Formats: sequence, C-alpha cells, structure tokens
Amino acid sequence: MLISHKYRFIFIKNGKVGGTSVEVDLARHMAEEDIVTPVSPPVEGHRPRNFKRGEARFTPHMAARDVRALIGPDTYDAYTTFTIEREPVDKALSGYARMRNDIRPGTSVEAPSWQDFIETGRLDSSDLYTDQAGELMVDHVLPYETLDRSLTALMQSLGLAFDGLTTRAKSGFRKANIPTLADVTEEERRRIYE
Repeated sequence: MLISHKYRFIFIKNGKVGGTSVEVDLARHMAEEDIVTPVSPPVEGHRPRNFKRGEARFTPHMAARDVRALIGPDTYDAYTTFTIEREPVDKALSGYARMRNDIRPGTSVEAPSWQDFIETGRLDSSDLYTDQAGELMVDHVLPYETLDRSLTALMQSLGLAFDGLTTRAKSGFRKANIPTLADVTEEERRRIYE
C-alpha cells in the first residue's frame, strides 16, 4: 500500500497481482514524507516509511475503506486511487501455487489438492478495493495482463517519470504439480467465477 503526497496517488495493494513489484518500484520515486508499507519477504532497496500513525498503522494489504478512514475522506477523495486485478482463474492458480510452495518440506502439513482448494473458497476476492456494499472505492482498476503498460501510462499522467516495472518480486511460485490454465475444467472455472 502506498500513499504519495508528492504525486497525489494511493495504491491499494490487492493479492496475487504483482502488487509487491509495483510497490517496490513506485516507492523509489516517492518523497520522504510519503507512506510506504513494508513488504514480506523484504526486497533489497525497498524502504518502508511513515506507515505508523500513533497506535494505528497502514498495512500492505489494507482495504480501501480502512485507508480512507485513517487518512481522512478529504485526502482519499482528492487523490488518484488505483489497484490491480487479474483474471480470476489465473489468480486462483497463482494463489494455489503460493499456498503449496509455502508448505515447508518435512512438516506434517499436507497441501490440499487443486479441487479441495477451489471447494474451500480460499480464493482472493476484490473486497480490498470495494466498500461494504461492493461498490468500487478506487478510480482505476489496472489489468494485471497489461500492468506494465497501464501503470506506466497512469504514473506518467500524474507527472511521475516512470518507465515501467523492473522488479519481479515473488514471481517464482509456479513449479511442478501445479495445474495450468489448460488443466482447469469448465466446472472449476464456473466455481472460481462464482
């Protein structure tokens, strides 16, 4: 999650959409007084700052409604707000790969099957950038599939000399035994879209 007072934007960091790479690259352009949340695992060169506000704190995957409450509606509504979203099936596959690869070898924890993963409903949703009624709380939802191009255009429109993403954080999670888009059945697609 980022708040740039210098360029007047707020980035709501959604899950499984390249948000850490965006946060790391944009933070390099931000002013000392801007708000930059930590990333996990840490990425070399990324410097969190100003994310604590008394007892409250801005967190990496903070919902837009909580950011607005903490920073104030006047500031939130005056700044350009954006997030990133990904095609749901591809996003579910990425979430499954991350979950499977987070399980440490030699532990008694067993990874669920792809079918069990879908049935549990542990799929990332868009509730980070909507209000409680499901209405959008951001000005722009950038498509993951064209992220580099759309992010560059948005940043340049705000006066930030941004030439595209260079960081590829958390990008190596799809390994063996992970289904591909071609492996997903029509029934699984329907369930994911639901």
